[in-house]
Amino acid sequence: MTATELAKEVRDCLPPELQDRISQKEMNFIVKLVFESIIEALKLGDSVQIQNFGRIAATYVKGGNLVWCEFNKKMVPRKPNIKLVLKPAKRLRKIVSKARAEMRAVAKAKQEESNGEVRLRTGEEGSEGEGGGGEGQVPEVRERSEW
Repeated sequence: MTATELAKEVRDCLPPELQDRISQKEMNFIVKLVFESIIEALKLGDSVQIQNFGRIAATYVKGGNLVWCEFNKKMVPRKPNIKLVLKPAKRLRKIVSKARAEMRAVAKAKQEESNGEVRLRTGEEGSEGEGGGGEGQVPEVRERSEW
């Protein structure tokens, strides 16, 4: 989602009397201003907390450790780096865990469905193949030496 799309979504969530007073261009400016202020705060080392989303903090990872560089084929010192850490809010964790559970259920249903299709195909091959067999029978498995 781009900043413009986010600004449109935020504007649509506003009450109708506010939507009339705030143009889309002004809403784009507000959203960009919020993002810039978050980035500035993180650069200064402050943490940013967004209600029902979580706390974002910048932590400094010290350098000095030696790591293998594939390009140079030798050990080089690691550069100091900044790492962003998100501590999700309780509400966000609940939403994410619910979505994960739903995704697992859908994946399991698709897997069971595809397993059922494989069995049906195998059964159809057994009835038409050279083995003759009855409808829906699974063809017999032969040892490799019998091929």
